[in-house]
Amino acid sequence: MESILMSCEKISIKVVEKLIIQNISLAVNKNQIVGLLGPNGAGKTSTFYAIAGIVKINSGKIIFQENEIHNLPIHKRANHGLAYLPQEPSLFSDLSVIENLNGISELSKQPNLMTVDEIIHTFNLKKIINKKGRELSGGQRRKTEIARTLIGNPKLLLLDEPFSGIDPIAVDEIKDLLSYIKTIGISILITDHNVRETLKICDKSYLMADGSIFLAGTKEEIVSNSIAKEKYLGSSFE
Repeated sequence: MESILMSCEKISIKVVEKLIIQNISLAVNKNQIVGLLGPNGAGKTSTFYAIAGIVKINSGKIIFQENEIHNLPIHKRANHGLAYLPQEPSLFSDLSVIENLNGISELSKQPNLMTVDEIIHTFNLKKIINKKGRELSGGQRRKTEIARTLIGNPKLLLLDEPFSGIDPIAVDEIKDLLSYIKTIGISILITDHNVRETLKICDKSYLMADGSIFLAGTKEEIVSNSIAKEKYLGSSFE
């Protein structure tokens, strides 16, 4: 039986009496990549914010490693092994790649999963370690940001639009890195508008629209589903 790492149980967020997300239930198993997909305004980012602790839920539960975490602040969720990488740039722009990595390594209260040298080798960052954050291409920046999250020894990565603003070669490189991250025991919950590439690496995905999940399944199940095509993918999606 597959072991559940993180689950949301009927979580809802209300802002000024309006439900932003409602009765969201999803699960990420250990050693699994899970997609959370849907059109703009579907509620994907709000769901990520709820799991990370950026916004509070009004009802429901968030369970991580068998502990209820929905009342914990962001830093305590991070201490439990939950890492959130937003779409917005998060590197220190005036620091080099190596300085960004070393800084997090020194601040981390968790035993490091990998040394900085191991991360540089695994993520093929050696040629850019002395570049400032502002000098990096979109793909280089995103690889460095993902690499940096591993220093804190996370159990679950929340990745918000990791393929945004990067070229197809960098997308392929990051897909390979995410598949590698899965093999070393880290689960991933990912949302991205590049639905085709996201579905390729996900073990299963959830589809959202209007603040609710309307479908869950494998790539094959989602691509062949008429409701998925009607609400999100389009009739010609294969």
